[in-house]
Amino acid sequence: MQVAEGKPTVECGPLRFGIEDLEEEKNRLIKQLNINDFEIHSRGEVPVKWGTFTDSWGNRIGFFEYHNKAEESHRIKTILGNKVF
Repeated sequence: MQVAEGKPTVECGPLRFGIEDLEEEKNRLIKQLNINDFEIHSRGEVPVKWGTFTDSWGNRIGFFEYHNKAEESHRIKTILGNKVF
């Protein structure tokens, strides 16, 4: 799950979950849930690519995928320490 720092703004702060394959998840949502407004975004200074959509109840939900799996592993270890689940 992604948590952001700072003051929330309008149209910002959807609940985002980390996943393995963002393109695959986008295609699944489009096909199974008829989601049409799912765009994938990326910026060079950000270690992830992300996409956000609005569900049929108006909730903004998103997913993110790390570009570099070593970076992903490092971030998880930083947050969880050496705990294994």
